[in-house]
Amino acid sequence: MHASPSMRAGFGRAEITPPLGARLRGYYHERLATGVRDPLFVRALAWEAAGRRLLLLTFDLCHLSEPLCRALREAVAAAAGLPPEAVYVAATHTHTGPEESDALSAVLAAKAAEAAAAAFERLRPCAVRIGRGRVPGLGFNRRYRLKDGSAMTNPGARAKEIVEPLGPVDDRLGVLRFEAPDGALLGVLFHFGLHVDCVGGTEISADWPAGVERELRAACGDPALHAQFLLGPCGDVNHWDFMGGRFGGKQEEASRIAAALAGALRELLGRTAPLPAAELNWIEERVELPVRRPDDRERAEARTILEQARDRTRDFTLEVVEAARVERAAALPPALAAPLRAVRLGDWRLLLAPLELFVDVAREIEAAAPGGPLWIATLAGGAYGYLPSRRAFGEGGYEVVSSLFQPEAPDLLIDRAARLLASV
Repeated sequence: MHASPSMRAGFGRAEITPPLGARLRGYYHERLATGVRDPLFVRALAWEAAGRRLLLLTFDLCHLSEPLCRALREAVAAAAGLPPEAVYVAATHTHTGPEESDALSAVLAAKAAEAAAAAFERLRPCAVRIGRGRVPGLGFNRRYRLKDGSAMTNPGARAKEIVEPLGPVDDRLGVLRFEAPDGALLGVLFHFGLHVDCVGGTEISADWPAGVERELRAACGDPALHAQFLLGPCGDVNHWDFMGGRFGGKQEEASRIAAALAGALRELLGRTAPLPAAELNWIEERVELPVRRPDDRERAEARTILEQARDRTRDFTLEVVEAARVERAAALPPALAAPLRAVRLGDWRLLLAPLELFVDVAREIEAAAPGGPLWIATLAGGAYGYLPSRRAFGEGGYEVVSSLFQPEAPDLLIDRAARLLASV
Protein backbone atom coordinates (compact mmCIF):
# COMPACT_ATOMS: atom_id res chain seq x y z
CA MET A 1 0.00 0.00 0.00
CA HIS A 2 1.29 3.45 -0.87
CA ALA A 3 1.70 6.00 1.90
CA SER A 4 -0.84 8.78 2.02
CA PRO A 5 0.50 12.30 1.55
CA SER A 6 -1.93 13.40 4.29
CA MET A 7 -0.70 10.93 6.93
CA ARG A 8 2.64 10.97 8.74
CA ALA A 9 4.06 9.23 11.78
CA GLY A 10 7.23 9.44 13.84
CA PHE A 11 8.63 7.57 16.82
CA GLY A 12 10.94 8.42 19.70
CA ARG A 13 11.94 7.20 23.12
CA ALA A 14 13.99 8.30 26.12
CA GLU A 15 15.32 6.28 29.03
CA ILE A 16 13.67 6.73 32.44
CA THR A 17 15.50 4.04 34.46
CA PRO A 18 15.80 5.27 38.08
CA PRO A 19 18.96 4.97 40.20
CA LEU A 20 19.57 1.94 42.38
CA GLY A 21 17.89 2.27 45.74
CA ALA A 22 14.70 3.67 44.20
CA ARG A 23 11.46 2.44 45.74
CA LEU A 24 9.66 0.06 43.39
CA ARG A 25 5.92 0.09 42.82
CA GLY A 26 3.61 -2.87 42.41
CA TYR A 27 3.14 -4.66 45.74
CA TYR A 28 1.97 -3.87 49.26
CA HIS A 29 5.44 -4.10 50.77
CA GLU A 30 8.46 -1.88 50.28
CA ARG A 31 11.11 -2.90 47.74
CA LEU A 32 14.29 -1.00 46.92
CA ALA A 33 15.94 -1.44 43.53
CA THR A 34 19.11 -3.56 43.77
CA GLY A 35 19.89 -3.89 40.06
CA VAL A 36 18.69 -3.34 36.50
CA ARG A 37 17.48 -6.33 34.49
CA ASP A 38 16.51 -4.11 31.57
CA PRO A 39 16.12 -0.32 31.19
CA LEU A 40 12.84 1.57 31.34
CA PHE A 41 11.68 3.98 28.64
CA VAL A 42 9.03 6.49 27.71
CA ARG A 43 7.99 5.84 24.12
CA ALA A 44 6.35 8.40 21.87
CA LEU A 45 4.21 8.02 18.77
CA ALA A 46 3.61 11.28 16.89
CA TRP A 47 0.75 10.87 14.45
CA GLU A 48 -0.53 13.35 11.87
CA ALA A 49 -3.58 12.79 9.66
CA ALA A 50 -5.43 15.33 7.54
CA GLY A 51 -3.57 18.15 9.26
CA ARG A 52 -4.36 17.08 12.86
CA ARG A 53 -1.61 15.96 15.21
CA LEU A 54 -1.80 13.55 18.13
CA LEU A 55 0.90 12.31 20.52
CA LEU A 56 0.75 9.02 22.41
CA LEU A 57 3.20 8.54 25.30
CA THR A 58 3.63 5.21 27.08
CA PHE A 59 5.78 4.81 30.17
CA ASP A 60 7.42 1.66 31.54
CA LEU A 61 5.84 2.24 34.95
CA CYS A 62 3.25 0.52 37.12
CA HIS A 63 0.90 3.46 36.79
CA LEU A 64 0.72 7.25 36.68
CA SER A 65 -1.60 9.30 38.89
CA GLU A 66 -4.04 11.64 37.18
CA PRO A 67 -2.31 14.79 38.54
CA LEU A 68 0.98 13.55 37.10
CA CYS A 69 -0.68 12.66 33.78
CA ARG A 70 -2.17 16.14 33.62
CA ALA A 71 1.19 17.77 34.36
CA LEU A 72 2.91 15.62 31.72
CA ARG A 73 0.29 16.44 29.11
CA GLU A 74 0.58 20.15 29.75
CA ALA A 75 4.38 20.20 29.78
CA VAL A 76 4.79 18.10 26.65
CA ALA A 77 1.99 19.90 24.82
CA ALA A 78 3.62 23.25 25.46
CA ALA A 79 7.00 21.98 24.24
CA ALA A 80 5.50 20.33 21.14
CA GLY A 81 3.07 23.11 20.22
CA LEU A 82 0.01 20.91 20.74
CA PRO A 83 -3.19 21.41 22.72
CA PRO A 84 -3.05 19.27 25.90
CA GLU A 85 -6.09 17.28 24.76
CA ALA A 86 -4.01 15.98 21.82
CA VAL A 87 -1.50 14.34 24.20
CA TYR A 88 -2.29 10.87 25.57
CA VAL A 89 -0.43 9.24 28.46
CA ALA A 90 -0.48 5.59 29.57
CA ALA A 91 1.53 3.17 31.71
CA THR A 92 2.54 -0.37 30.78
CA HIS A 93 1.88 -1.60 34.35
CA THR A 94 5.28 -3.18 34.99
CA HIS A 95 5.55 -4.14 38.66
CA THR A 96 9.31 -3.53 38.72
CA GLY A 97 9.44 0.20 38.01
CA PRO A 98 9.81 3.15 40.40
CA GLU A 99 7.22 4.67 42.69
CA GLU A 100 5.88 8.08 41.82
CA SER A 101 7.68 10.98 43.49
CA ASP A 102 8.36 14.68 42.94
CA ALA A 103 11.88 13.91 41.76
CA LEU A 104 10.66 11.24 39.36
CA SER A 105 7.91 13.51 38.03
CA ALA A 106 10.45 16.13 36.98
CA VAL A 107 12.52 13.48 35.20
CA LEU A 108 9.48 12.07 33.43
CA ALA A 109 8.42 15.50 32.14
CA ALA A 110 11.88 16.18 30.70
CA LYS A 111 12.23 12.71 29.19
CA ALA A 112 8.71 12.75 27.74
CA ALA A 113 9.46 16.07 26.04
CA GLU A 114 12.69 14.57 24.69
CA ALA A 115 10.90 11.52 23.28
CA ALA A 116 8.14 13.67 21.80
CA ALA A 117 10.62 16.00 20.13
CA ALA A 118 12.40 13.03 18.56
CA ALA A 119 9.10 11.61 17.32
CA PHE A 120 8.04 14.88 15.67
CA GLU A 121 11.48 15.37 14.12
CA ARG A 122 11.12 11.93 12.50
CA LEU A 123 7.64 12.44 11.04
CA ARG A 124 7.48 10.66 7.69
CA PRO A 125 4.68 10.01 5.18
CA CYS A 126 3.17 6.65 5.93
CA ALA A 127 0.30 4.27 5.52
CA VAL A 128 -1.30 2.63 8.56
CA ARG A 129 -2.46 -0.95 8.45
CA ILE A 130 -4.34 -2.88 11.13
CA GLY A 131 -4.30 -6.52 12.20
CA ARG A 132 -5.84 -8.62 14.93
CA GLY A 133 -5.23 -12.22 15.89
CA ARG A 134 -5.41 -14.51 18.90
CA VAL A 135 -2.62 -15.76 21.15
CA PRO A 136 -4.14 -18.37 23.46
CA GLY A 137 -2.40 -19.94 26.43
CA LEU A 138 -0.68 -16.81 27.79
CA GLY A 139 -3.37 -15.34 30.03
CA PHE A 140 -5.65 -16.98 32.58
CA ASN A 141 -8.45 -15.56 34.66
CA ARG A 142 -6.82 -15.35 38.07
CA ARG A 143 -10.09 -15.42 40.06
CA TYR A 144 -11.46 -18.86 40.95
CA ARG A 145 -14.42 -20.37 42.70
CA LEU A 146 -13.23 -22.83 45.34
CA LYS A 147 -15.00 -25.91 46.66
CA ASP A 148 -16.21 -24.02 49.73
CA GLY A 149 -18.00 -21.51 47.46
CA SER A 150 -15.57 -18.65 48.07
CA ALA A 151 -13.86 -16.54 45.43
CA MET A 152 -10.07 -16.37 45.53
CA THR A 153 -7.42 -14.65 43.45
CA ASN A 154 -4.21 -16.59 42.78
CA PRO A 155 -5.13 -19.51 45.09
CA GLY A 156 -1.59 -20.92 45.25
CA ALA A 157 -1.54 -23.69 47.83
CA ARG A 158 -5.33 -23.98 47.54
CA ALA A 159 -5.21 -24.69 43.79
CA LYS A 160 -6.48 -28.24 44.40
CA GLU A 161 -9.72 -26.71 45.70
CA ILE A 162 -10.50 -24.91 42.42
CA VAL A 163 -13.90 -25.61 40.88
CA GLU A 164 -13.77 -23.15 37.97
CA PRO A 165 -12.44 -19.74 36.91
CA LEU A 166 -14.81 -16.89 37.65
CA GLY A 167 -14.40 -14.99 34.39
CA PRO A 168 -13.10 -14.99 30.82
CA VAL A 169 -9.84 -13.88 29.25
CA ASP A 170 -9.35 -11.86 26.06
CA ASP A 171 -6.54 -13.40 24.03
CA ARG A 172 -6.84 -10.98 21.09
CA LEU A 173 -3.65 -9.25 19.98
CA GLY A 174 -4.05 -6.00 18.07
CA VAL A 175 -1.42 -4.28 15.93
CA LEU A 176 -1.10 -1.10 13.90
CA ARG A 177 1.65 -1.25 11.28
CA PHE A 178 3.13 2.10 10.24
CA GLU A 179 4.59 1.66 6.77
CA ALA A 180 6.86 3.91 4.68
CA PRO A 181 6.15 4.70 0.99
CA ASP A 182 8.53 1.92 -0.05
CA GLY A 183 6.73 -0.60 2.20
CA ALA A 184 9.40 -0.55 4.92
CA LEU A 185 8.19 -1.00 8.48
CA LEU A 186 8.53 2.28 10.41
CA GLY A 187 7.07 1.22 13.73
CA VAL A 188 4.45 -0.83 15.53
CA LEU A 189 1.74 -0.08 18.09
CA PHE A 190 0.41 -3.25 19.73
CA HIS A 191 -2.35 -4.00 22.24
CA PHE A 192 -2.79 -7.01 24.53
CA GLY A 193 -4.48 -7.66 27.87
CA LEU A 194 -2.20 -9.45 30.34
CA HIS A 195 -0.87 -8.31 33.70
CA VAL A 196 2.72 -7.09 33.34
CA ASP A 197 3.95 -8.86 36.45
CA CYS A 198 6.22 -11.80 35.68
CA VAL A 199 9.65 -10.67 36.87
CA GLY A 200 8.98 -9.44 40.41
CA GLY A 201 11.83 -9.11 42.89
CA THR A 202 14.03 -6.04 43.33
CA GLU A 203 15.63 -5.65 39.92
CA ILE A 204 14.29 -2.88 37.70
CA SER A 205 12.59 -4.31 34.61
CA ALA A 206 10.03 -3.40 31.96
CA ASP A 207 8.97 -7.07 32.07
CA TRP A 208 7.60 -8.91 29.02
CA PRO A 209 6.70 -5.86 26.83
CA ALA A 210 10.42 -5.02 26.61
CA GLY A 211 11.07 -8.60 25.57
CA VAL A 212 8.47 -8.31 22.81
CA GLU A 213 10.33 -5.34 21.33
CA ARG A 214 13.68 -7.16 21.53
CA GLU A 215 12.28 -10.32 19.94
CA LEU A 216 10.46 -8.40 17.22
CA ARG A 217 13.57 -6.41 16.36
CA ALA A 218 15.52 -9.63 15.94
CA ALA A 219 12.77 -11.26 13.88
CA CYS A 220 12.47 -8.23 11.58
CA GLY A 221 16.21 -7.67 11.32
CA ASP A 222 15.88 -4.08 12.52
CA PRO A 223 17.74 -3.31 15.80
CA ALA A 224 16.06 0.11 16.03
CA LEU A 225 12.45 -0.96 15.37
CA HIS A 226 9.99 0.92 17.59
CA ALA A 227 7.37 -1.34 19.20
CA GLN A 228 5.03 0.57 21.53
CA PHE A 229 2.62 -1.23 23.85
CA LEU A 230 -0.88 -0.43 25.12
CA LEU A 231 -2.26 -2.52 28.00
CA GLY A 232 -5.64 -4.08 27.33
CA PRO A 233 -8.24 -4.99 29.97
CA CYS A 234 -6.68 -7.50 32.39
CA GLY A 235 -7.75 -6.54 35.91
CA ASP A 236 -8.62 -10.19 36.49
CA VAL A 237 -6.06 -11.84 34.17
CA ASN A 238 -2.45 -12.89 34.67
CA HIS A 239 0.00 -15.52 33.37
CA TRP A 240 -0.41 -18.11 36.15
CA ASP A 241 -2.24 -21.26 35.11
CA PHE A 242 -3.38 -22.63 38.46
CA MET A 243 -5.60 -25.29 36.92
CA GLY A 244 -2.70 -26.50 34.77
CA GLY A 245 -0.17 -26.39 37.59
CA ARG A 246 2.08 -23.66 36.15
CA PHE A 247 2.41 -20.67 38.45
CA GLY A 248 6.08 -19.78 38.81
CA GLY A 249 8.96 -18.98 36.53
CA LYS A 250 9.33 -15.21 36.78
CA GLN A 251 11.92 -14.26 34.13
CA GLU A 252 11.36 -17.51 32.27
CA GLU A 253 7.67 -16.70 32.00
CA ALA A 254 8.42 -13.15 30.82
CA SER A 255 10.66 -14.58 28.09
CA ARG A 256 8.06 -17.17 27.08
CA ILE A 257 5.31 -14.56 26.79
CA ALA A 258 7.54 -12.14 24.90
CA ALA A 259 8.56 -14.80 22.38
CA ALA A 260 4.97 -15.89 21.80
CA LEU A 261 3.68 -12.35 21.30
CA ALA A 262 6.59 -11.30 19.09
CA GLY A 263 6.05 -14.37 16.92
CA ALA A 264 2.35 -13.62 16.64
CA LEU A 265 3.07 -9.97 15.81
CA ARG A 266 5.57 -10.96 13.12
CA GLU A 267 2.92 -13.14 11.51
CA LEU A 268 0.19 -10.50 11.88
CA LEU A 269 2.34 -7.80 10.31
CA GLY A 270 2.27 -9.81 7.09
CA ARG A 271 -1.52 -9.87 6.84
CA THR A 272 -2.74 -6.43 7.91
CA ALA A 273 -5.53 -4.45 6.25
CA PRO A 274 -5.28 -0.77 5.33
CA LEU A 275 -6.76 1.98 7.47
CA PRO A 276 -8.03 4.90 5.40
CA ALA A 277 -6.20 8.21 5.42
CA ALA A 278 -9.05 9.82 7.33
CA GLU A 279 -8.99 12.61 9.87
CA LEU A 280 -7.82 11.81 13.39
CA ASN A 281 -10.63 12.60 15.80
CA TRP A 282 -10.60 12.56 19.57
CA ILE A 283 -12.94 13.44 22.41
CA GLU A 284 -12.84 13.29 26.20
CA GLU A 285 -15.37 13.35 29.03
CA ARG A 286 -15.54 12.43 32.68
CA VAL A 287 -17.65 9.79 34.31
CA GLU A 288 -18.69 10.09 37.95
CA LEU A 289 -17.92 6.80 39.69
CA PRO A 290 -19.33 6.47 43.23
CA VAL A 291 -16.79 5.68 45.94
CA ARG A 292 -17.24 3.26 48.86
CA ARG A 293 -16.50 5.76 51.61
CA PRO A 294 -15.83 4.36 55.10
CA ASP A 295 -17.47 5.44 58.33
CA ASP A 296 -15.59 6.39 61.51
CA ARG A 297 -15.61 2.83 62.86
CA GLU A 298 -14.15 1.40 59.67
CA ARG A 299 -11.46 4.06 59.64
CA ALA A 300 -10.45 3.32 63.23
CA GLU A 301 -10.29 -0.43 62.55
CA ALA A 302 -8.21 0.17 59.42
CA ARG A 303 -5.69 2.29 61.31
CA THR A 304 -5.26 -0.47 63.90
CA ILE A 305 -4.76 -3.15 61.24
CA LEU A 306 -2.20 -1.12 59.30
CA GLU A 307 -0.25 -0.25 62.45
CA GLN A 308 -0.03 -3.94 63.35
CA ALA A 309 0.91 -5.08 59.84
CA ARG A 310 4.36 -3.56 59.88
CA ASP A 311 5.88 -6.28 57.73
CA ARG A 312 3.50 -6.34 54.77
CA THR A 313 5.59 -8.98 53.05
CA ARG A 314 4.47 -11.39 55.73
CA ASP A 315 1.16 -9.74 56.63
CA PHE A 316 -0.36 -9.50 53.14
CA THR A 317 -3.96 -10.55 53.82
CA LEU A 318 -7.36 -9.41 52.58
CA GLU A 319 -7.73 -7.67 55.93
CA VAL A 320 -4.66 -5.54 55.13
CA VAL A 321 -5.89 -4.91 51.59
CA GLU A 322 -9.27 -3.76 52.92
CA ALA A 323 -7.61 -1.49 55.48
CA ALA A 324 -5.42 0.09 52.79
CA ARG A 325 -8.53 0.66 50.65
CA VAL A 326 -10.35 2.28 53.59
CA GLU A 327 -7.37 4.53 54.29
CA ARG A 328 -7.31 5.73 50.69
CA ALA A 329 -11.09 6.05 50.27
CA ALA A 330 -11.41 8.12 53.46
CA ALA A 331 -9.59 10.99 51.74
CA LEU A 332 -11.75 10.90 48.60
CA PRO A 333 -15.01 12.64 47.68
CA PRO A 334 -18.26 10.64 47.35
CA ALA A 335 -17.53 10.16 43.63
CA LEU A 336 -14.44 10.28 41.45
CA ALA A 337 -14.69 12.05 38.09
CA ALA A 338 -12.60 9.64 36.03
CA PRO A 339 -11.39 10.86 32.61
CA LEU A 340 -12.39 8.83 29.57
CA ARG A 341 -10.86 9.54 26.17
CA ALA A 342 -11.57 8.17 22.73
CA VAL A 343 -9.64 8.37 19.45
CA ARG A 344 -10.83 7.40 15.96
CA LEU A 345 -9.13 6.97 12.61
CA GLY A 346 -11.47 5.60 9.97
CA ASP A 347 -13.33 2.74 11.63
CA TRP A 348 -10.56 2.01 14.19
CA ARG A 349 -11.34 3.24 17.68
CA LEU A 350 -9.27 3.56 20.84
CA LEU A 351 -10.81 4.05 24.28
CA LEU A 352 -8.46 5.09 27.10
CA ALA A 353 -9.50 4.59 30.73
CA PRO A 354 -7.61 5.25 34.01
CA LEU A 355 -8.69 1.94 35.52
CA GLU A 356 -7.81 -1.75 35.76
CA LEU A 357 -10.87 -3.09 33.98
CA PHE A 358 -12.16 -6.63 34.26
CA VAL A 359 -12.51 -8.42 30.92
CA ASP A 360 -16.28 -8.70 31.41
CA VAL A 361 -16.56 -4.91 31.73
CA ALA A 362 -14.61 -4.42 28.49
CA ARG A 363 -16.82 -6.94 26.72
CA GLU A 364 -19.91 -5.05 27.80
CA ILE A 365 -18.43 -1.81 26.48
CA GLU A 366 -17.79 -3.48 23.11
CA ALA A 367 -21.33 -4.87 23.01
CA ALA A 368 -22.78 -1.43 23.81
CA ALA A 369 -20.61 0.32 21.19
CA PRO A 370 -20.79 -1.75 17.98
CA GLY A 371 -18.72 -0.67 15.01
CA GLY A 372 -15.19 -1.11 13.75
CA PRO A 373 -12.19 -2.48 15.66
CA LEU A 374 -12.08 -1.22 19.23
CA TRP A 375 -9.02 -1.22 21.45
CA ILE A 376 -9.51 -0.43 25.15
CA ALA A 377 -6.34 0.85 26.81
CA THR A 378 -6.23 0.71 30.60
CA LEU A 379 -4.24 2.70 33.18
CA ALA A 380 -4.29 5.59 30.71
CA GLY A 381 -4.67 9.16 31.92
CA GLY A 382 -4.59 8.17 35.59
CA ALA A 383 -4.76 5.23 37.98
CA TYR A 384 -7.93 4.65 40.00
CA GLY A 385 -7.39 0.95 40.59
CA TYR A 386 -9.64 -2.02 39.89
CA LEU A 387 -13.08 -1.77 38.35
CA PRO A 388 -14.60 -5.25 38.67
CA SER A 389 -17.79 -6.33 36.94
CA ARG A 390 -21.08 -6.04 38.79
CA ARG A 391 -21.15 -9.84 39.11
CA ALA A 392 -17.67 -9.87 40.64
CA PHE A 393 -18.74 -7.32 43.26
CA GLY A 394 -21.16 -9.97 44.53
CA GLU A 395 -18.46 -12.65 44.57
CA GLY A 396 -15.78 -10.82 46.57
CA GLY A 397 -12.06 -11.53 46.39
CA TYR A 398 -8.92 -9.42 46.28
CA GLU A 399 -9.80 -7.04 43.43
CA VAL A 400 -13.26 -6.36 44.86
CA VAL A 401 -11.91 -5.79 48.37
CA SER A 402 -9.32 -3.33 47.06
CA SER A 403 -11.63 -1.48 44.63
CA LEU A 404 -12.56 2.05 45.60
CA PHE A 405 -15.92 1.89 43.88
CA GLN A 406 -19.54 1.03 44.52
CA PRO A 407 -21.07 -1.97 42.66
CA GLU A 408 -22.98 0.29 40.26
CA ALA A 409 -19.76 1.91 38.98
CA PRO A 410 -19.15 -0.53 36.09
CA ASP A 411 -22.64 0.10 34.69
CA LEU A 412 -22.04 3.86 34.77
CA LEU A 413 -18.71 3.44 33.00
CA ILE A 414 -20.12 1.15 30.31
CA ASP A 415 -22.92 3.58 29.51
CA ARG A 416 -20.65 6.64 29.35
CA ALA A 417 -17.99 4.83 27.33
CA ALA A 418 -20.54 3.67 24.76
CA ARG A 419 -21.87 7.21 24.33
CA LEU A 420 -18.35 8.61 24.05
CA LEU A 421 -17.41 6.10 21.34
CA ALA A 422 -20.58 6.95 19.42
CA SER A 423 -19.57 10.62 19.47
CA VAL A 424 -15.94 10.48 18.42
